[in-house]
Amino acid sequence: MPDLAGIKPEDIPKEQLQEEITASITKDIPLLQLDAEQEPFDWRPLDNPLTPDPTHFRQRSFVRSPPLLSDDISVHQAALAHLSDTYMLGAVLVANQAFVGEKFRNVAFGASLNQNISLHDPAARVGGWMLAERDISWGSGGRVLIHQRFWNIESGRLVMSGSQDGLIRLKNAKL
Repeated sequence: MPDLAGIKPEDIPKEQLQEEITASITKDIPLLQLDAEQEPFDWRPLDNPLTPDPTHFRQRSFVRSPPLLSDDISVHQAALAHLSDTYMLGAVLVANQAFVGEKFRNVAFGASLNQNISLHDPAARVGGWMLAERDISWGSGGRVLIHQRFWNIESGRLVMSGSQDGLIRLKNAKL
């Protein structure tokens, strides 16, 4: 697990995700009409400095689920699978602000083409805090490859990893 220099989820206000969404996304793009209040997970974004090369960008957040109605491990694994796709293409949009434009105004649409996940801890529970890290290794012609890892912050164990092949189309793109 990456060193967090002592930062804890409680150090980040719950409202920070909504503030970041409001500040960075225009509401006139249907794809991007996000509302953190309706989000089923509690995301606490860390400071994610931009880099000139999007493949050096790392997006990190703390995340957990509210208490689930069942303690059945299959329910927790299903929640992890759902969590693995939440905001996944967002890492690409944040990392490529020069192309997506102010408040992502140049984005026409985005879609997941292919996704895989590996669950590394069969006893993992989504109710405890995890560290999520996402990065981009490749992008060209509107396609991107995003990688992710989730660690249990108490044990430091890797809980889940995966990747997603995504498609992002910009307005007026010449293909």
